[in-house]
Amino acid sequence: MNLIKSIVCVLFFLTIEGSANRWWHTLLPTSVDSLLTLLKELYQAFDKYNHQDVHERISRLRMKPSELVDYFVTRFLHLCHKILE
Repeated sequence: MNLIKSIVCVLFFLTIEGSANRWWHTLLPTSVDSLLTLLKELYQAFDKYNHQDVHERISRLRMKPSELVDYFVTRFLHLCHKILE
């Protein structure tokens, strides 16, 4: 599961636009070392969102037993998009 989280962190910036993309590029290189760090940084940068709801929605997301990793990552990124809209 840590590999999936690492992949999500690495690919995350490819999925964001606008202010979120500008925010991403202000982060120092290697400052996001885990999915938890990424989420904390997102919370701090975009605190107008309901953090409890964001946390619950992401926490409920699970990879299905027969699901391919790329499908799971796609579902995760889609959820992130929906949250940031």
